[in-house]
Amino acid sequence: MGIYRINLAGPSQFTTRPHTPAAAVIHATYSRDPVRPWRGVGPVESASLAGRLSAETLAALVDESSGARGQLLPVPTDGQDPTVEQLRADIRKLKGQVALVETTQAGWGEGRTGAPQRDWQPNRIGANPPAPLIDLHQTASREVLAAVGINPALFSAGDGTAAREAWRQLLFGVVHPLGRIVQDELQAKLETEITISWEELRASDLSGRARAFQSMVGGGMAVERAASLTGLIEPE
Repeated sequence: MGIYRINLAGPSQFTTRPHTPAAAVIHATYSRDPVRPWRGVGPVESASLAGRLSAETLAALVDESSGARGQLLPVPTDGQDPTVEQLRADIRKLKGQVALVETTQAGWGEGRTGAPQRDWQPNRIGANPPAPLIDLHQTASREVLAAVGINPALFSAGDGTAAREAWRQLLFGVVHPLGRIVQDELQAKLETEITISWEELRASDLSGRARAFQSMVGGGMAVERAASLTGLIEPE
């Protein structure tokens, strides 16, 4: 019989129950380490390399995006010089309107050598992550999704058929099995019959199940058996 130490955080106090028997704790685990069977192992934790790659590439993209951002307008004088104070005010008040300004090609008295190469052409400064880094992050994201059993097609801009198939795989390959783990744990600890259903989530796959049902019945299978296998009725 295991013993749990439970920390309960509340709005005004923090309560600790140091000796709670396992029979009084709902503990549904995703996976277990044979060395420490009392502790669950998350899917990303078990696929540590994929999780680390995703975290590192995301951190690199955050670093790329955390720098200064904006538009730089080259002028042949200091930006805080009093002679351009009115120019700064005019730019702030533009709001899509047209302003008449002096050309910068004369260098404001300094000649062509003091002029910007292009007249009134702002230069953007900001994040510019290299394409290989973006591709690597997308690859790492797909690896993490695969680690938790999710088809990456569910989050890509693909066609509806691929998305529906990815949703079906998620429902029957991930959600339903994990739900059974939770259901069994609840039944064992609460000592009562509990059923968790995802019938509403199957609505998008109704036409596919109907075709499968028709095929099974056409092949000679009993109607009740075919309906149960295709999920059109809940199995007893």
